[in-house]
Amino acid sequence: ERQYLTGKKEFSSEGHIIIVGWNGRSKRIISDIHDSKHHQAIVLIDDTLQKHPLPRTNIHFIQGKATLDSVLKQANIKQAIRVLITADLKQNELQTDMFSILTLLAVKGLNPNVYCLVEILTQEQKENALRAGADGIVETNKFASEYMQECLWKGMAGEFEEKIEKWSLNIKQLPTHIEWTGLSFKELSVKLFDKNILLVGIISGGETIIKPPADIIIHHNDTLLILED
Repeated sequence: ERQYLTGKKEFSSEGHIIIVGWNGRSKRIISDIHDSKHHQAIVLIDDTLQKHPLPRTNIHFIQGKATLDSVLKQANIKQAIRVLITADLKQNELQTDMFSILTLLAVKGLNPNVYCLVEILTQEQKENALRAGADGIVETNKFASEYMQECLWKGMAGEFEEKIEKWSLNIKQLPTHIEWTGLSFKELSVKLFDKNILLVGIISGGETIIKPPADIIIHHNDTLLILED
């Protein structure tokens, strides 16, 4: 029990999600997954925590740096199905992105086939993350700046601030149906709007695009980002 609470106990199950970094974003994600899918095993890796942050849940905590093979093996990286690498906002942006990319390289070195989603802060490091094997990239600064710009121009920042938390919880991923392939973003938006589904973006080629150009074409392997009523 002491090993479990201090993050020294190995995780031996399989088919789990590994989340790197303990912060407000990962905490929300863990809470949402835990609430919606109690059967989904989650392993949290963090080197700043000295004890398990959620000891009364089925979350397994590993204390250490995710750039180390020994720590990743302790999290049973070879049997994991997904890895989320979040950005450490306490460092400067370049250091943060370099650490995320080093973590990605370590993960892919031990399990080349695992799906890795990486949070990147600087545009310059996006290509390096893709070269390192990222399957998906979340550009936090780009998303935040576009959102703030929209609020600024619409003059509705106060109203949006009240709703952003609710909206962020309702953003869902939807696979592209075969009959939607070849439609433009605008055409599909209209089609989904009739079903009370608001299309807000897509994940295409490992890139997350919020409010893409209206004429961008939807491909069969794209993932849709929607707000569902």
